Amino acid sequence: MVIGGIVVDITSTAHTASADSMLHSSYPGATRIAAGGVGWNVAVAVTMLCPDGCVFMSAVGGGQGGGSSTEDVLRSWLIGDIA
Repeated sequence: MVIGGIVVDITSTAHTASADSMLHSSYPGATRIAAGGVGWNVAVAVTMLCPDGCVFMSAVGGGQGGGSSTEDVLRSWLIGDIA
């Protein structure tokens, strides 16, 4: 059993080589959303070594009322889609 943290990693990359030219402009790019966090990464590694027996437990925020719809979507994704 792994008890630890899980987070949502959001990485955006512009399709241009010059960071100076990006100020005050819009450029095409790519955005990647992935599960991360120390606990999650350890659980994934343990599962690769021992596919029969790893349970991962973590607290997940959002969805408690008063939050934005984005928090609820990412919470649902963490709990349901990657499990």
